[in-house]
Amino acid sequence: MKWLKRWRELSAADRSLLREALAELWLVALSLRVRPLATRRGSLAAERHDADLKRIAWAVRVAARTVPGAACLAQAVAMQRMLARRGRPSSVELGVAKNHAGLEAHAWLVCDGEIVIGGEQAGAFVPLEGP
Repeated sequence: MKWLKRWRELSAADRSLLREALAELWLVALSLRVRPLATRRGSLAAERHDADLKRIAWAVRVAARTVPGAACLAQAVAMQRMLARRGRPSSVELGVAKNHAGLEAHAWLVCDGEIVIGGEQAGAFVPLEGP
């Protein structure tokens, strides 16, 4: 019940943000299994909310621990959707790296010219050029 104690220690705003991140990650992780990312791109309705990028990234990372399939791509897309609702444009970046088994892929999210999620490993990957 350690998680329950931590949950109660969070502020109401952080609990709300964490619930939003959980919902987004479940939605994105499930939809990525059904439809490829290319068919999911499009405009997202923007809704103004004051939220710190670091707090949103925190919520997405914490929620990802409980959502199966919530790897880097799902986290980046979920956070992008959360930022879009707050009127913050961002872009999902994809990169590849060669390893002993072949190619490895990674996704990260860029907002205002800075990597806001997935950046810990982004430097090891060569970014793919978009269309």
